[in-house]
Order: sequence, then structure tokens, then C-alpha cells
Amino acid sequence: QLPTELKLSIFHRLPLRDVVHFSYVSLQFRLFALHCLRRRLSDILTAYNLDIYSVFLSLDRCNTVVAGSTALEIVCPSSITPNNLDFLCPVTESNLFISYLRHNDYCVMVDPTFGPPSIDEDPGQNAISTVVTLLHPTAQTTIHVIVSSSSSALAPLFLSHSTFAMNFISASGFYCCYPQLT
Repeated sequence: QLPTELKLSIFHRLPLRDVVHFSYVSLQFRLFALHCLRRRLSDILTAYNLDIYSVFLSLDRCNTVVAGSTALEIVCPSSITPNNLDFLCPVTESNLFISYLRHNDYCVMVDPTFGPPSIDEDPGQNAISTVVTLLHPTAQTTIHVIVSSSSSALAPLFLSHSTFAMNFISASGFYCCYPQLT
């Protein structure tokens, strides 16, 4: 019975766990919950001059996922404000995904001091091949494409030692691997 604007405002602040519980009530509630999650993501992507539908199409075509603070903001709103957008991409699809971003006016930044991050004693054990940083010249927004050393975009995510990073958005859904800890 509430106006749509009020319902959207309430849902914009709900963590993913509560949105999922709400979606179990009925098909109408499930569709509204999905709409709210997409709108939450669309609001974030708009700041990066990216259209949600083209992003989902690229995520699907390139087997890529959105991760990092952006995914955490979707899972747990207002927990952290994303200052960049992180995509995890398999090594086999990285060139195609980067060309999609370049088509959207992003420029590849060359930073010789920034290589694959290693949090292990043995470099390379986190399954990250390289990190490509892109900058939008007008919006001054930064995107990181974290290229997996395997054919799965999720390898770096699950080899990370932080549950903070274990949330992601794929073309088919929103995922939280440790919902009790997030």
C-alpha cells in the first residue's frame, strides 16, 4: 500500500540478506526486490558513465564479475562508499572486456609501479595475472580490471584472504559468499 518512492527509499537501505528474505514472500515481491537491486547498481554505474544493460551484457559475454567495494555496497548499503569500480575478468576474455570499457571513453593508465598485488609470501598465489587501471577523462572515475590468471574470473576472489572481497555481481545474480560475516 506504500507509494513506490517510499518503498524504493526503504529498499535502498536494506542489506542483501533482508532483500532476499523479502523476495521469498511472493513473485511480486521477488520482482520488486530484483528491481531494487538493479536500481542500486544502476545508481553506482551512472557515476561511471556506464549503462547497466550494456554492463550486464559485457559481464555475460566476457564471463566477468563486479567485485570489491561496489559489490559490498550492493550487499550492505552504506557500509562503504566505492571510490572505484573493480571488475574480475578471466585471462581469456580480458582484451574483449577492456575494449568494451575503451569504447565507453575510458583510457588505459600506465603505472609501472602498480603490478599484480600479492598478499602471499609466494607471489602469484592469489591468481591475479595483472591489474589494468582505466580512467574516464571527463568524469574522472577509475575502473580496475583485475585479470585472473585462470579461465575463471572468480579465482582471485576465492584465493583472497579477506571475506570483505567475497561479494560479487555477475550477469545472472548478486552473490554474498559469507552473509553472516558481511
